[in-house]
Amino acid sequence: MIARLLNQCGLSLGPEDELLPPNEFNTEGYWENEQFVKINDELLAHFGGGWDVAPNFPEGWEHCAELDSLRRRAEELVTRFARYEPWGWKDPRSSLTIPFWRTIMPDLRVLICVRNPLEVVVSLTKRANCSDAFGLSLWLQYNRRALTDSMGLDYAVTHYDTYYQDAPGELRRVIDALGLTASDEVIAHACASIRSGVRHHKVGKQDVSDAGVSEELQECYTRLLELGEVKGSLREYGADGADTTQVVTADDTAAWRSSYPAMRLVRLEAEVQLLRNYAVLKTQETERANKEKLMLTEMVTRQQELIEGLNLRLQTLSERRELYQQMGQQLAEKERQAAGLASRVAELEKQVGWYQAQLNAVKATIFYKLGTVYWNLHSRLRGGG
Repeated sequence: MIARLLNQCGLSLGPEDELLPPNEFNTEGYWENEQFVKINDELLAHFGGGWDVAPNFPEGWEHCAELDSLRRRAEELVTRFARYEPWGWKDPRSSLTIPFWRTIMPDLRVLICVRNPLEVVVSLTKRANCSDAFGLSLWLQYNRRALTDSMGLDYAVTHYDTYYQDAPGELRRVIDALGLTASDEVIAHACASIRSGVRHHKVGKQDVSDAGVSEELQECYTRLLELGEVKGSLREYGADGADTTQVVTADDTAAWRSSYPAMRLVRLEAEVQLLRNYAVLKTQETERANKEKLMLTEMVTRQQELIEGLNLRLQTLSERRELYQQMGQQLAEKERQAAGLASRVAELEKQVGWYQAQLNAVKATIFYKLGTVYWNLHSRLRGGG
């Protein structure tokens, strides 16, 4: 939409047949010149990336000799477009490739078009079925690189939402910042073409904070919103979003407190305090854990001693049990022997009884009695003889 507005205000985007055609995702057209898109795609692919995978460019990649063929094609493209002055191109991939284009056009001017990151996520999800985390990460990489690589150039930031609030005022600010010229009538005519019906998703700034996105993304989005309110070129603005041409004195307390570095400092101080509190909490937890560990060690030691004592007692009892078993076996053997002796005695007593009975029977006979008298008399006679 913004590229179309600038085109209607006199900025050439090249031959119409070179512009990417509309489709179901963008019925108003992309207003992207396919020649610039092709070169950007090849640049990203050369370093192992793509529009959806921002590559990790090596230091000084834009001057790499391997890009000479692409550089010659880009120079030829720029030379061909020079006759359309003023001219430009729109391609989100350029957010990642600005250093390359600066080697060809040192006086390059950049317009960073910002949209609420949550709206971008919804759009990407609908178009490419990607996750929220992927969309947010991609948004942050594109905008952070665009900001960093635009330092030292004439650049401006514009927010998509502003065109639904005060389109003529915002378009005038952008045109002036980029050094373009357009009458109020031309600007009004261009803004009249904005149709709110083509805006499919709308999310407020507060929704970004409530969505729980990373603080890094929130800070980047806040910085872009602040830069989007600055009139004129942002060439003199540093990477932190502060105007480097303005010197803030100690007396200018209000100005300092309202500046981005001051807000960032307050935020960092709060983070430091949180980290300190966290460190104290973790130290206390560690001390408590060490005490618990010491107590646990003592308990384990005592339990070990108890186990060793119980094992010793068990060993003693086992030895005694074996001794008692041996004694029991010996006693049982003696009992068996005693039982055998008792049985033998009883047998002998029975035999003695029988013989005693026989003897008594003999003694009761007349023969035994006469014999006894005879032997007594015999003994006497022999003794007397």
